[in-house]
Amino acid sequence: MDDVDRGKLTSNRSFMVKNITKTMTVVDKLMDERIITDGMKQDIEAERTPDDKNRKLLDIIPRRGPKAFQAFLKALVETDHDFVADRLSPGAGDKYRPVQTSSEKGMVSPVEDNYSIHEPEIVLPKKWPTEKDCVTDFEVKKCGRNAEEMWRKESNDFYKMRSKPRGRALIFNNFVTIDYREKDANSKEWKTKLQMREGTDRDEQCLRTLFEQLHFDVEVRKDRTVEKMKEDIEEEKKQPLHKAADCFIVVFLSHGSADGIYGIDGKVLTTAEVKRSFNNKNFSSMTNKPKLIFIQACRGGTYDLGANVTDSYDADLADARKSMGAMNLNIPQPERLDEADSKVEKSPSYADMFIANATTQDHVSFRNRKYGSWFIQALVYIFRNYACQAHLLDMFTLVNRLVSEGRALDNESNIAVAISEFTPTLRHKLFFFPGLTEVMTHSPEN
Repeated sequence: MDDVDRGKLTSNRSFMVKNITKTMTVVDKLMDERIITDGMKQDIEAERTPDDKNRKLLDIIPRRGPKAFQAFLKALVETDHDFVADRLSPGAGDKYRPVQTSSEKGMVSPVEDNYSIHEPEIVLPKKWPTEKDCVTDFEVKKCGRNAEEMWRKESNDFYKMRSKPRGRALIFNNFVTIDYREKDANSKEWKTKLQMREGTDRDEQCLRTLFEQLHFDVEVRKDRTVEKMKEDIEEEKKQPLHKAADCFIVVFLSHGSADGIYGIDGKVLTTAEVKRSFNNKNFSSMTNKPKLIFIQACRGGTYDLGANVTDSYDADLADARKSMGAMNLNIPQPERLDEADSKVEKSPSYADMFIANATTQDHVSFRNRKYGSWFIQALVYIFRNYACQAHLLDMFTLVNRLVSEGRALDNESNIAVAISEFTPTLRHKLFFFPGLTEVMTHSPEN
């Protein structure tokens, strides 16, 4: 390998360590070209973390002869790392990307030069949740070449998502370490109001993995009272990173009521308060930028028994009981002025917000003790598979569909169902562009 190519590898090493996500697939391609030997592959596989695997690969490549650099570029392109190859050698993506028909690609890119959206090929599980699909070890699918072209262009059709990190993701995870009890006013007996939320750690782990791969700086706050959640929110809004960020995400994993989200003290942080705290007026550093609020909590104590659409009720009931027994399903308590004469530029207070709930108003949501909640696991499944080609509203339509596939039993052994719900005030389409992170505008330390 000549000094010029070796210099390109050296100067872009940190970028490649963080952005090559299919290391062993790249290695397999290099083995096909006889650049990497089986022994070298084993050395790379022995490294503990994905970053360490990338470092080991990058240590080996410069020592593998004059054809190694071009073979490496080709392997990157063939494993959907076009943007990494182009970083090393502009035009490498066009040079090595084989011409394919849409059917050969399997997944159609969401955009062309005019940003028209193609319907992605959707393959969803028939039942939800399942052990096969609710995994914690996953890789978010990266954008293809056409999405990268859109990402590089400025347009009012979609929100800017170019920063690295994109912004902050704040997760509140109220596990409820000890069941919260209150004394009944009539019987004077102590009754459990909030149970431990087994399975919520699985949700937290999956969300952290997802948001980090979507290029967000993630922070988790656990077991908070309502007062502490309010303090955390005010502290969060003062984070300097928001001024340069492109997006903000906050997630609540907790019990809930018709009014809002329970703290571990049995008090309620109302949904209205959350929305007000993060609107354009009260979160000025994120004005005109998307603010996403995801709430995994019940919104009342009513079970949705659904509508019978087939004659297979008995079979569905048997399947639900079997599923609950096998999966240890936990049905929780309710987590039981036409014109304005002004020249001052204004932005609507509640514009650019997106609020998604695990269930509809007054209904319970469902959580599996082993695999996590129906809603959060559906969100993670859809985002990791389709964020590379679909915008937020389309993805949440798929989340709704997936949540609706769940089946559980109410307290009287009737089949219960659920459907998630979202309310957008977004003014542009929101694509996450996973894998596209060339622009570094700020860092978590700033």
